Amino acid sequence: GKKDDRNKITLEEFINSHWWKDHVMDGTHKPSSIAFYKHISNDIIEYFNDHEKKLAQIDVEAVKRYINYLRNNAKTKSGKSLSPATIQHHFNVLRVILEYARRLHYITFDPCQDLTAKEKPQTERKEIDFLRPEDARRFIKCLDEEPLYWKTLLTVMITTGLRRGETCGLQWGDIDKEKLTISVKRNVTVDTRAEEKDHI
Repeated sequence: GKKDDRNKITLEEFINSHWWKDHVMDGTHKPSSIAFYKHISNDIIEYFNDHEKKLAQIDVEAVKRYINYLRNNAKTKSGKSLSPATIQHHFNVLRVILEYARRLHYITFDPCQDLTAKEKPQTERKEIDFLRPEDARRFIKCLDEEPLYWKTLLTVMITTGLRRGETCGLQWGDIDKEKLTISVKRNVTVDTRAEEKDHI
């Protein structure tokens, strides 16, 4: 019956045929989010195809082993260990996938729920190191010798606190000269697909 089929489905089949088609490609995700999900879900599939292939086999122990693998064995393309943020991203995507599988009754419980706070990957909260006003003024003065593009970009970033991608996404229409405000409507991100093509 149908329930038996659900017990036989592999994680890869569930991701590609259900989570990807119905959840990620539902028209609500930005291209940058879709690229992020694609990259990380491919890594997750690769790991679990070598371990617990079936969705129903992924229990708390399997998730713990995956986290340990990310912490101790996984490497970036350049051979470095993964950063705490990257480990957390991988765990969070797996958690989203398994929670979706639980909601659709492909599994009866999400094993990520049974992990303790200590077992879940965490990133350290870094104290934000702001420039003091006199340092910011000195920094802006140094830009006098630089091309107008960089002078403008960095002055906007340092005076508004906008991120790099938000600043790069600004257009003239986002500036209200009357109210002296800037509206952030876009965020420019690196196209990871272009980067992947370089590695192929």
